[in-house]
Parts: sequence; structure tokens; C-alpha cells
Amino acid sequence: HSVDFFFALINLASFMPIIFSCNTFFTFLFVIELVSVLLFYKFVVSKVFFKNNNDLLENKKKKFIKLIPRQYLSVLFFQFWSNFFSTVLIFMAVIIFFAIFGTTEWVSLRFLFLINTNVGYIDNHVYYIFILIPLLIGIFFKLGMSPLHLYKIEVYKGLPFITVFFYTTYFFFSFVTFFSYLIMILLDFFNWYWVLFLSIFFVIGAVIMVCLLFDVQYVKAFFAYSTVINVLLIFLIVILYFNN
Repeated sequence: HSVDFFFALINLASFMPIIFSCNTFFTFLFVIELVSVLLFYKFVVSKVFFKNNNDLLENKKKKFIKLIPRQYLSVLFFQFWSNFFSTVLIFMAVIIFFAIFGTTEWVSLRFLFLINTNVGYIDNHVYYIFILIPLLIGIFFKLGMSPLHLYKIEVYKGLPFITVFFYTTYFFFSFVTFFSYLIMILLDFFNWYWVLFLSIFFVIGAVIMVCLLFDVQYVKAFFAYSTVINVLLIFLIVILYFNN
């Protein structure tokens, strides 16, 4: 099973940088789903195996043996359904983008948005809100970013430390970097909406973190909360960037 684990690790490391070369929402959705499938496969092959021999059953580790498989199933459960609902929301945002603008290419979206700003063909902010809310919630669910991060605590508890290390460094850093690049460069013309939504998410996430940070009992949960704090700091940087 170590061969499967490193196979998934190598493929994830190879496919994740491709997301920075995407020029449309469709390619972005395809790459992020490919990486999500590989990540789920990586979680599957990260299972912790135990020898159910008589020596372990005779001592006091019986309760510990029953606990780990349950955490492992929680990892698969939360990861599968979070990927499913996030995919549906992102795909909904892609459909709405295409229905309004007729394209999902970054350059064309910027051009059509600027034309609409001058002409006023769509002067109702509700259209843009219906685009951006599913997109943001879908990406936040996909990455487990604050304030939609609570299920990640259960995911972290059932993973081995090497998987947690990879997830909190290379994977999370890559996608958070692309998310910042997406809203600050590719879709920066929605700057007013980004500031509004990120400010709301920042306040809610900060309140949740203050309430839960001092109730950490597991090292892996501490790693999860540390990534959430880093994401909140990135939100603050993006908000300050648009306000300058």
C-alpha cells in the first residue's frame, strides 16, 4: 500500500501546478476535480492498519483499535460529501457565468464585464451575487476554508501525520495561492463583491476560531486550526489589497 500512497502523492504533485495554466472556468473545474479525486484516493490508501492479535486484545488497547477505523471512515465520509457538494456549487457558478456572459474565459469575462459597466446592460447586482456566492462557497467547501472548515477537524484526526503534512503544506498552499490569484488578478473586476464576502467570512471565521481554539485536545486538530488561522490572515491581506 505504500506504493499506492506514493503513486497518489506523485500524481498530486504533478497535476496541481496545472491549475495555474487554466484559462477558462471549465478547465479550472476539470483540474480541480481531477486533483480532488486523486486526493480522495490518497486518503483511501492512507489507512492505518492494525494487527488484531491476541497480545493487543489482552491489554488495554482494544478501545484504541476500535477508535481509529471509525476516524478513518469519518475521513472518507466527510471528504466525499464535501467534494460532491462543492463540485455542484462550482459547476452551478460556471453555468451561470456561461448563461450571462456566453463564455468562461478569464480575458473575455473581464472584457464583457467592463463593457457592461459602461453600457449598463445588466445593472442588477443580484446577477453577480448569484454567480459569486456558489463559487465562493464551493471553493471554501473544497478546501475547507473558514468558516466552512469544521468538517476538516474530523478529516485531520483520521489521517496519518505524513498525509496531514502534505495536505497542510503543498496541497493547501497551492490552492490557496491560486484562490488569491483568482480573485486578485483573474476576477479582480468583482473587487467590491470580494471585499464584501471576504469581510463577512473573515468576521464569522474569527468568531468561530476564538470560540474553539482553546478547546483543542489533539495535535492534528491543532494543525487544522493553524491552517484556518493562516487562511483568515490571507483574507485580511486580500481585503486590504482591494481597499488600497
